[in-house]
Amino acid sequence: MASLHFAGRAYALEGYTPQVILDHLAQTLDVAENGHFATVLCGLVDIAAHTVRLANAGHLPPVVSSEGQSAVVPVKPGPPIGILDGSPYEESMVTVPPRGVLIAYTDGLVERRGEIVDAGIKRLQEAASHDCGSLGELLDRIITELTGDSPADDIAVIGLEWQN
Repeated sequence: MASLHFAGRAYALEGYTPQVILDHLAQTLDVAENGHFATVLCGLVDIAAHTVRLANAGHLPPVVSSEGQSAVVPVKPGPPIGILDGSPYEESMVTVPPRGVLIAYTDGLVERRGEIVDAGIKRLQEAASHDCGSLGELLDRIITELTGDSPADDIAVIGLEWQN
């Protein structure tokens, strides 16, 4: 993961779009060759426009929450990095409203054994729709509500919020 992180960061610093970054990263791993693959959600934030341009390599979709409502962001997933080389990734643009939050997360937050993942994503949407004050408090609440004190898997959650 560290090598993908650093390579993705380097491509971003060169000015590549999320779609092109994923295209380049797809050439760095081959599950048949080294047994590794990764899901990646890549985003480019435009602070002035309150938008995020997203490309998805097999990752779960982010959620946008604003004014007591939350929704899954429709980002078409391509194959995970390392599964198929040369598959094109598509970009989606999401607008995050003022005081809105974009939440991206790993599968450990929403997946449960014996349950379809959509049920976990629905729980995330419900937890994200509550106003908790600060972004940190909202993310803490989401993690606690969805995983309790002893998560069964590793978890990463990131939130992006515009104040105005």
